[in-house]
Amino acid sequence: MKTKLFVISVLLLSIQVMAQTYPEVTIKDIQFQTNDQLINPPHDNPSPLTGDTVTVVGVVMNSPYYHANPDSGRILHVHAPGIFLQDQDHPEWGGIEVRDPNGSAAFAVLDTGMVVRCTGVVGEYFTTTQFNLIDFQPSDVISFGTRPQPVVLTLDSLVVTGTTTPNYLAEKWEGVYVEIQNVTATDLVSLGAGSFGITDANNNLVYTGNVSGYYRNRISPP
Repeated sequence: MKTKLFVISVLLLSIQVMAQTYPEVTIKDIQFQTNDQLINPPHDNPSPLTGDTVTVVGVVMNSPYYHANPDSGRILHVHAPGIFLQDQDHPEWGGIEVRDPNGSAAFAVLDTGMVVRCTGVVGEYFTTTQFNLIDFQPSDVISFGTRPQPVVLTLDSLVVTGTTTPNYLAEKWEGVYVEIQNVTATDLVSLGAGSFGITDANNNLVYTGNVSGYYRNRISPP
């Protein structure tokens, strides 16, 4: 009898673990900081949800592997299969880097435009907010669509005009798909690892932080 009760208890516990749900939040809930937080040192505070396990919904902005093929190389250099996930309708504070440390098969075949539900732990890597999945199943793919168009920005929205001093209010674009037009590439060799600078007619200068294999491996994006 004791053995039967023990087995039943274990089964009930297993069912509870499998059925466990986590609070659903927006990407903005994870990323948002006030202007005062950004203007005053240390300028880039950790996410208010750091360490929390939550669920978010967003659109996949890049596949984890070239051409969504797990037999090819990873696109992002984030020490695990990774994507950028973005809010479909609200790009400000709406992007985040998502990593799959467990290497699930369903995550590996994600492609751009898929709308997915992700459950994981909010973390920080230096000053970049990351979302580390605890699980991903085929049922977490909600729908299929198209990747949103990039938000067009100017360099003076990223740095103080005529300098390389950061405009800390630009933190809202972390992890968001953006486009900078009418700029010139510079320092193509000296920075290494595929990183480079971009400058405009007003002498604004921004250095890229290359986490992609597009430039490192000379493979064109899909």
